[in-house]
Amino acid sequence: MSDNRFVKGAAPIADVNVLQSIKKVEFEHLFVDNNPDIVPRDGVEQFVVAMDSWIRQSKLNSIEGLDRFPHRYVIHGITQSLDDFMITHQSRRICTMPGEYPYLPNCFHHHHELTQLSELSSGDALLLSTPFASTGAIHPQFDALMALATELEVPVMIDCAYFGICHNLQLKLDHPCIERVCFSTSKAFAAGHLRAGIEYSFRNDTTIAKQNKWQYVNLLNAMINTRLLAQHSADDTFNTYRPAQLAVCEAYQLTPSDTVIFGLSDEDKYARFDRGDGHYRCGISLHIRDIHDSGVFQ
Repeated sequence: MSDNRFVKGAAPIADVNVLQSIKKVEFEHLFVDNNPDIVPRDGVEQFVVAMDSWIRQSKLNSIEGLDRFPHRYVIHGITQSLDDFMITHQSRRICTMPGEYPYLPNCFHHHHELTQLSELSSGDALLLSTPFASTGAIHPQFDALMALATELEVPVMIDCAYFGICHNLQLKLDHPCIERVCFSTSKAFAAGHLRAGIEYSFRNDTTIAKQNKWQYVNLLNAMINTRLLAQHSADDTFNTYRPAQLAVCEAYQLTPSDTVIFGLSDEDKYARFDRGDGHYRCGISLHIRDIHDSGVFQ
């Protein structure tokens, strides 16, 4: 067997059942007076309520502390929140840990990768993906980072992009430093071009806050995703494809990640998947679909 279909990125699993759900959406009922610029304004609240419930109903993961945040916003995927976080804290150095989502260093000049915790200072802001981008599991220094950020009054954004395709995530959001935490449907539904998400936030003075106040959001995406959230739980993708993930990892001598689309290794033959922190993270979603669709491991 060949690993030439492994990918370095975080390609999601394109689930045929989700695709069928999208195809069955009756789009004509999403508009008012046959006007493509007018959709029901209660769609914002419907999506926020639906996604909040979707997150809380996971049996594979536990997210504690969402009620601390006074504001909940519709976002066009987590990348919009990343942009907003950068704009809000443009006078600060934006810090990440090695192995993080590469969007930041590619797009923002005031990004800094921490080589050790002692580099974090009071003038910084911190982004941390959880599950962490490099491993698909919570970062081993999560608690230490939150404690230090709280001590230094460093604002923190928690990026939960892999929620919906993971298990074993025990996330507590009671750290005072956490300014916002964000979730998206991009990975769970393989819907990057139809994405919508939710931001829990302490801020009401950001671009996202203003756009939500004006209801100037991607409301059509939100309404379509509201229907998907009702039909596909946050545990469905992991439960459906975990057996195939285990089979792929066994075949290629990989360690199964807590995030179902990844296999991990420290063998040199997988060095091309190095995340820059010593972890070799292989994107195995294509192989997972092949094995699952074969029916052997269902």
